[in-house]
Amino acid sequence: MRSGLHERDCRSGGRSDGCGCSTLSFHGYKVIVKDIDATSLQQIPRKIERNIRNYRMISPALREWETDGILSRIAVTDTYEHFAEVSWVIENITEDWEAKSRLYRELGEVCSKDTFYGANTSCISPTKLASLLDKQQILVEDSPGFVSNRLSHLFMNEAAFLVQEGVAKPRQIDLMFKKGYSHKMGPLETADLIRLDTVVRSLDVLYKEYGDSKFRCCTLLRKMVDAGLLGRKSSQGFYHY
Repeated sequence: MRSGLHERDCRSGGRSDGCGCSTLSFHGYKVIVKDIDATSLQQIPRKIERNIRNYRMISPALREWETDGILSRIAVTDTYEHFAEVSWVIENITEDWEAKSRLYRELGEVCSKDTFYGANTSCISPTKLASLLDKQQILVEDSPGFVSNRLSHLFMNEAAFLVQEGVAKPRQIDLMFKKGYSHKMGPLETADLIRLDTVVRSLDVLYKEYGDSKFRCCTLLRKMVDAGLLGRKSSQGFYHY
């Protein structure tokens, strides 16, 4: 079921009517819905088909939604198989602290430590939920790109310039970051993971917002996107997958 071509996966716990699943799938994400109720799992494809029909009638912009394609990227399960591979988990179980704390403990045992979590809660404190995930909050001021994206996109952009100028090859650059700075991934590996077209769009936004030439997108990045070399999504970017 898994291949090197799949996009970041989003897993959802709890009962689902398929709304979020179909939206994620339409945008190219592979989705696995986990539920403890077998009957609910069996009903999900039918609910998604019904919702898509309703979406098409309500909004002309959604008429391009194609049922078979959307369903082909959605799987249902009652186990945690493949959760070690996911980048996102979207939790949507009952509003009960004991149930949620049990769920997050289970997820902590099967998911990567780099997994992001989307918690759904109406009354339970997000801070209390965060205490189960071994995550630390860093509060920064509002700013386009905030902190991590402003820095990471500078790394990715300058790394692309180094490749364009023939100073170093992608693997050499990434190895320097991993060995020299103890980064888990190099900037060009990261660019391939999040998609080069996403990197280009983000750089364009930062350049527009700040008017600073340091965010000027590398020509090589634009050429690669124009050629359909988007990274892991297309099986080739700075690396082959």
